[in-house]
Amino acid sequence: MIRILKYAGALLACLLIGLVAYGARGYRDAQSDAEDLRARADALIAQSRGGNSLGGGRLAILLAVEDPNFWAHSGVDFSTPGAGLTTITQSAAKRLAFEEFQPGIGKIRQTGYALGLESRLSKEQILALWLETLEMGNGPDGWMVGFHSASSAIYGRPPAELTDAEFIRLTAVLIAPASYDLVRSDAELDERAARIQRLANGVCVPAGFSDVWLDGCRRTASGAGLPAPARSAEDAGVRDAAGTGKGLRRIQHVQFRAAPPASDEPWHQESSSLQGSSSLCIFQIAGGPEYASSR
Repeated sequence: MIRILKYAGALLACLLIGLVAYGARGYRDAQSDAEDLRARADALIAQSRGGNSLGGGRLAILLAVEDPNFWAHSGVDFSTPGAGLTTITQSAAKRLAFEEFQPGIGKIRQTGYALGLESRLSKEQILALWLETLEMGNGPDGWMVGFHSASSAIYGRPPAELTDAEFIRLTAVLIAPASYDLVRSDAELDERAARIQRLANGVCVPAGFSDVWLDGCRRTASGAGLPAPARSAEDAGVRDAAGTGKGLRRIQHVQFRAAPPASDEPWHQESSSLQGSSSLCIFQIAGGPEYASSR
């Protein structure tokens, strides 16, 4: 019995060493690719295809849905409500490091690559690469790749010129691009977009770490989303580069209007508070990117 336990322990140790080595390989690959990736990202930013080109307040909405703690984490996030198992950096790594990503053990190398990206690229550069490689679903001329490209294909305009409803609809497909239809009417996409609108309006929050589908923002019987607790800017993830929440200044209010009800039935109706405008406060650290907290 003791011999069996020893063999089992040795096998487990070898397995752990192998997994660590596989993750380290991803980290080294990212560092090796960093120079080319920086040049590619800088070219995208120069072409107005980065995060800051999305338009006032839009990046804040996108990050609130896809990676709420993007500016503060180092490539992975295991605690922020709504973050789920994949950060934006890991999502970018999935397409930059693999010709064909295989779930399971591939997650180890993906995570190592993401950590390597964070060590060599700026957040703005990572964001530009992520936006350019996003799977966006089927469009008028086939499968679409890239957030800016999808905006042009579906609406004929760049993201900065879209209405709030159009931008949110593009954001809504990211969780399952093959399952939604941006070209034709899609009730499930409408529901996803409505949840994002309520999140942007500040009337709800994700139900927990794994709530990537925003069940915390689903309609209740009264028509509103689940209530959001009162939070300070720091609690909402509005932090400076050091993660302290200090050094922030509010620079503008961006008005949003809730999406129209998805149905005429009473339980589908938005509450009166959602039919009016609500504001998203945009904060900025001097010399740095914009941050946002909803209220």
